[in-house]
Amino acid sequence: MQEPTWSTVSFVKDTPENLRRFVSYHLGLGASQMRLFFDDPNDPSIDMLAGVDRVTAIPCDPAFWLERLGAAEIALHGRRQNSATTFGYGLATEDWVLNLDGDEFLHLGDVPVGRFLAELPASIDVVRIRPAERVLVEDAGGREYFRLPIDRRAVTDVHGEFGWNTKRRMGFFGHLDGKSLIRSGLTDIHLRQHWPEDAKGQVLMDLDLEASSELAILHRNAEDYDTWRGKLDFRLNSTSVPGRLRGVLVALRDAEDEAGLRDTYSRIFMLADAPLEKMEKLDRVFALDLPLGRFEANYF
Repeated sequence: MQEPTWSTVSFVKDTPENLRRFVSYHLGLGASQMRLFFDDPNDPSIDMLAGVDRVTAIPCDPAFWLERLGAAEIALHGRRQNSATTFGYGLATEDWVLNLDGDEFLHLGDVPVGRFLAELPASIDVVRIRPAERVLVEDAGGREYFRLPIDRRAVTDVHGEFGWNTKRRMGFFGHLDGKSLIRSGLTDIHLRQHWPEDAKGQVLMDLDLEASSELAILHRNAEDYDTWRGKLDFRLNSTSVPGRLRGVLVALRDAEDEAGLRDTYSRIFMLADAPLEKMEKLDRVFALDLPLGRFEANYF
């Protein structure tokens, strides 16, 4: 029996380095096609990807938005993102479509993606996979570490007083919602960031899988400080950082306290020995030996 095919659809604005890692990783896992919609129609990564097989880079210029949404300028990022990825879903000829951001990586352990999809019951049309979030460990030994959500009652035990700022998201900086694999050909659906909705706005979800060391959407949002800082204004101007942590970051940014922002970045993403040991005892952190950029030389 032939295994199902799969593709990705993404609305991106990221560094060339990150996009090379993102694209090569999923091509290496066997994606039949990757459709990337660029928020900046003049993004230099469009040319970088032009000759890469199984990759379609689509600049979202005013003509694109005029055709899609009836206006040459669309102010809300979320509306642009959902419209572009919904359009990309409609282009798919593959059996399944995975909606991902450029810093997210499908991780199924040693299980090939096609086999995972082949084993799903025919009644399953939408599978949500929850995230694991990258953390930085001083003696990583070339491995990448990822944390899993911590019970909210334990967040301050692991992270100390600063944990109050990340308790709402169970220790995470980024989202807990994950991303969805969607069977192609579904009609009257609209893609949101984390799941599809039907024409009435009802969430479509047949299977919701918690993250583990063998199955997760790896959220690689713990980059170097300068890259993280370059994205911070956008994140704070959207809803991607909620609650207490948003207040802390906004106050530091508005005060132009770069030292404070750098310290907060370290508290969010860097795991010292003591919290790392606590998370290991809770089975809430794991390391990957193989780098996410291991396929890059095959395509770039």
